[in-house]
Parts: sequence; structure tokens; C-alpha cells
Amino acid sequence: MHINRLVKIFVLAGVTCSASVSAESLEGFISSNHDLNENVEARMLVKQEASLMAYSEALSEGVENTEGRRKEILMQDGEKYGALAIKKMNKFCSGSDVSFVAPSQPDEETCKFFLRLK
Repeated sequence: MHINRLVKIFVLAGVTCSASVSAESLEGFISSNHDLNENVEARMLVKQEASLMAYSEALSEGVENTEGRRKEILMQDGEKYGALAIKKMNKFCSGSDVSFVAPSQPDEETCKFFLRLK
């Protein structure tokens, strides 16, 4: 009986650990992608777009501290927001998303970078 309980505890602990290891911050996501990390303009655009999406999500959740929640989202699921930001940049640069509106948009050279990045 005690062994079954210990096995359950270890299994749950393993699931919790693997879930926390797979979550990556936005900074971790960018750092792990050497090409993105080295391209200042592309890196800034990804950070900006990911941050805007996280802020929008925080607003939709109705929390009082939207800025704090935005930071929390980017720490917990930053790699997802970073990947989505790259996807949005790719769509914009390929011409398939003409409705993309951001404070700054990639120029032709940065678009070529994003289209190679995938």
C-alpha cells in the first residue's frame, strides 16, 4: 500500500518537473535561437510582438495587474509567444497577412531573415 502511494507521488512529481522544464521564457526562447538572438532588429520585433500578444491576453483575462500578468505569461509561456510572433512576421513578410499592424514592421532585409528563419 505504501509503495503504491510512493509510486504515485514520484509519477506526479515527474509530470510536474517535466511540465516546468518544457516551459520556456521569451528570453530563453530567443537565446536558444542563435540566428534570432544575433539579429538585433528581428529580436526586437519578436520581443515587441510577443509582448503585445501577452498584454492582450492579460487584458482579456480581466486581471487587475495586466503588466504583471503580461510578464508572468512571457516567463511561463514565452516560447509559444515568441514562435507565434515569428509566424506572424513570416505571414506579413510573405504577403499573406496584409492586416498586420504593429508599432514597427520589418523592412525588406529583416523580412528575408524571417522567411529564412521558419
